[in-house]
Amino acid sequence: MSTIAEPAVGLWTNHDTGQWTLTLSSRNAGILSAALVLFIGTVSVQAWSITRFLLHQYHASRSVGDGLFQTRQTMLRNSITPTQASWLSLRIVWSWRKVNGTRAAVFRMMLAFVAAVANLAIWLVVGLYISSIWTLAGDQVRINPKTCGYVALNTSTTDLARSWTMYWASRLQSASAYEQQCYSSSSNSSVCTRYPSARVPWDVSDAECPYPPDEDLCIHTNSTPMQLDTGFVNSNRDLGMNSEPKDSIDYRRVTQCSPMQANYIGVTARNISFYYGQNVGLRSNQTFTYPIAARTIVEGYTLYSRSYDPWLPNSIWQPNTTVFDRVDAGISIMFLSANKLFYYDRVWDPWFRVGPLDPNEEVPSIPLSNGNTVQLYAPTRDVTIVGCVEQHQICTAAETKNQYCTTPSSLTSTNNQVASLDLNPRQRATATRILLNVIGVDMAFVASSLQGDALLASRTIFQGAQQNSLPSTQWRDEISRWFSIALILLQEGVVQYVTGPSRPEWAAYVSNDASPAEREECTTQRIRLTSSQQNFSMTGIVVVLVVGALIIVLGLSIDTLAAWLGRHLPRGEQRRAAWVLDGVYQQQRLAFEGLGVRDWEGIGDEIPTSGCVEFPSREGAAQPGYQQVHQRHQSVTYLHNGLMGKVAER
Repeated sequence: MSTIAEPAVGLWTNHDTGQWTLTLSSRNAGILSAALVLFIGTVSVQAWSITRFLLHQYHASRSVGDGLFQTRQTMLRNSITPTQASWLSLRIVWSWRKVNGTRAAVFRMMLAFVAAVANLAIWLVVGLYISSIWTLAGDQVRINPKTCGYVALNTSTTDLARSWTMYWASRLQSASAYEQQCYSSSSNSSVCTRYPSARVPWDVSDAECPYPPDEDLCIHTNSTPMQLDTGFVNSNRDLGMNSEPKDSIDYRRVTQCSPMQANYIGVTARNISFYYGQNVGLRSNQTFTYPIAARTIVEGYTLYSRSYDPWLPNSIWQPNTTVFDRVDAGISIMFLSANKLFYYDRVWDPWFRVGPLDPNEEVPSIPLSNGNTVQLYAPTRDVTIVGCVEQHQICTAAETKNQYCTTPSSLTSTNNQVASLDLNPRQRATATRILLNVIGVDMAFVASSLQGDALLASRTIFQGAQQNSLPSTQWRDEISRWFSIALILLQEGVVQYVTGPSRPEWAAYVSNDASPAEREECTTQRIRLTSSQQNFSMTGIVVVLVVGALIIVLGLSIDTLAAWLGRHLPRGEQRRAAWVLDGVYQQQRLAFEGLGVRDWEGIGDEIPTSGCVEFPSREGAAQPGYQQVHQRHQSVTYLHNGLMGKVAER
C-alpha cells in the first residue's frame, strides 16, 4: 500500500469527464457553498424586481384606475420579494372584496399573485439544484506528487533481498485485503475509495484448452477451461492517469486457465516428480518434486508455481514443447498438494478432487458420542496441477483517430513492441508506467507470493480438516482471485509511483531517472475524494456568477433603461412617471404634501427632498375617520404597516 496521498487544491481539468474542476479544503468549500447560496438569494430578489417592473408597466398603460388598481400598482412597485408580494396580493383581495366583489378582486390580482408564486417556486428549485455544483462535481482529485518513480529494489545483497521480500509481502497483503472487500463483493467501505476506480472491470467466460501442443492435458471432467479478460483498461478512466484522451493508453490482459492432467510424472519410494520442463534454477529436468512423506508430516495446502516467458532470456523454467510451444504468450503452472488434510464432503473440483482413494475402499469415519459417525474423505491425488496462459496488449486509446496496438503476446514481447507504436512522449510515459507495474506479476508470482493466504480454501481449514464443502468451481474462484490481485497491484502501483512506498525505508530505493514527460504525468494523477476536500464544477460556478450578475445588474437598472427607451415609445413618459410616483418615497411626499409640507425638490426623482425644517406630526393618522386634505391637492392617503399607499392626481 502506498503512503497517504496529499490532494492538490486549485483549478484543474478532469479529462475522464471533461469537467473543469475546483478543489478546495473542506473549510474553504463550506465558505464557497454558503456564498453561492447567498448569491442565489440576491439574484432571486433582483429577478423579482424585473418581474414586478414588467407587471407594473403592463398595467400602467391605463391612464386612470380605481382604488384596487392603484393599490395593486403600489404593491408591485414596493414589494421587495415574491413572498411579500404573494402575501400582499392575498391581503389586497381580502381588503377590497367588499368594494369590488370577491370574484373581481381575485381575477384582477391573479396575474400578480401567480407571477409572485411562480417566481418564488422557480428560485426555490434553483436553490435546491445549486448544490449540484459541488455534489455532482465528481469524486476524484489530483494529488501532489511526493516522488516520481518506481521502487527499484534488487536482491544483490542479503539486506536488499530481505527488503524486497518485505516490500512485496506488504503490497500483496494489502492487495489481498482490498480484493476481499472491493472485488469479491459490492462494498461501500472507505477502503474501496483508495484508487480512482474501485475495481478494474474484467469478464470471465469459457475457453478452449490453452495448451495446443497437447489438448488432452486439459481436464474436462467437471471442468471447462476459463478465460479472464480485462478488455481495454484505459489509463485515464480506470487508472486515474489524468491526460487528454489523445494521450491516454489502453492496456489489456487476457488469461486462459485449466486444470492439467498429471501426464509427465515419475514415482519413486520417496518422491513424485513432475516433468513439465527443465528447472534451470535447480539444474534439474524435474519441474517439481513432491516428497511422499509430506502426506503425514505437512498439514494444510502447499502451493508451488513456475512461470515462463518465451521472450525473456534465462527463464528459470523451460517448459517442454509438448506442454507449451507458443511464442505469443507466457505460461504459469501451479502444483497443489493437500498433504495431511481430511474433508467432510466429497469435492468434484478437478484441482481439489476429494473422495475415496479406491471406489471399493471403505470411506474412513469418525464415531460420535451419540452413536453416529462422520465420514471423512481424502484427496484422490497427492498433487494436482493448474496452468494459465497469459497475454498482454498495449494500444493507443480508442478515442484517438487511429488506434494502434501491439499484437497480443507475452509481457516481455509486449514491452519490446511498444517502441513500434510511434507514441508521443506523454503516451510513452503512460505505457512505461503501466508496464512497470505488470512486469513479473504473472499468476505464478501472485500464487507463490501470497504464501499462507494463497488459497481461499485455506481459510476454512480447522484442526486438520476442511470445514467447507468446496464447490466444483473452486479452482475458478482461486484463479479469479489471483487475477484480481494482479490488477489491484497495477492500480496500487500506478498511485505509488507518485505517492511513494508505504514504509519510509523503501523511499531510498525509488528511482529518480524519470523523463520530463513522466514528471509531468506525476503531477496529474487522480485518486478518489477524501473527507478533507470538496470538488466544485467551475463551469457551474461561472454560469451561476455570469447569469446571476446579469440578472442583478438588470434588476437594479431596469427602470433606468426603461426610462431611456420610454422617450421613444408611446406613453413611455407616462409609464415612467407612474413607476416613480408609486414609489414609497413619492407616496410619502404626497402624504406630507397633504399635511402641508412645501418646498419639495426632485419631484420627478425616486427620492424627493424638502427644505421644510419641521414636518407635521402624523399622530392619530391611523385612527378611523382621520383625514386631512390640503387645499391645493386632492389626495387620499392610506397608512398601512408603515407603507403609504396613494391615489393622487395633481
